[in-house]
Amino acid sequence: ADMTNEEVDEADHMTWGIVVSLDDFVGPPGWSSDEPSNASLVKNPLASLIPMAIVTTPVTGSDIPNNGPKKYILNVNYAGNEMCESHVRVVLETIDHIDLMDWYIGCESKAIDAGKLYCEVKGLVKSTEEKLDLSRTSSDERYAGSVPPTALFYYGYFSWNKK
Repeated sequence: ADMTNEEVDEADHMTWGIVVSLDDFVGPPGWSSDEPSNASLVKNPLASLIPMAIVTTPVTGSDIPNNGPKKYILNVNYAGNEMCESHVRVVLETIDHIDLMDWYIGCESKAIDAGKLYCEVKGLVKSTEEKLDLSRTSSDERYAGSVPPTALFYYGYFSWNKK
């Protein structure tokens, strides 16, 4: 038996608690994710992004409906030893950035650094040693050249690295 949208939402809330809207996210006062001059985009190598459907489909026994918002789980580790290791896990929801988020997941699955790809598309990479092999990415430049949503900076998936 397939679950209705309301049942899926209720199951998500009971299981995952707070869901952060990627489309409406605003950081705390004084915080900014604006691109500084002379900076490169860096994807956190200790961060991973997965679609919520991968986790919930085996539990609910049905796919989440394709219409409406899509949810993603962002896991970010901050290293340290077992006793001192810290991490962030957040559930992000979006309607406006579904294609972009799915593109980031595709980059991860191909071991492509979306931050480096952004820098290359924007012409921020000068050294040929740093350039990616774009032929293996088969990526769409409109995603590669897009500034990531603010929440991905706030929760540690991306950061700006001043040169």
